[in-house]
Amino acid sequence: MGLSVGLSVSLSVDLSEGLSEGLSTSPTAGGAR
Repeated sequence: MGLSVGLSVSLSVDLSEGLSEGLSTSPTAGGAR
């Protein structure tokens, strides 16, 4: 249970970070990823 929760949390954090990074830098960079 702890592993799955940690995985989902890290995944969501990674996704949100990547999205905010791509949006703040440039839409093309975010779309390329």
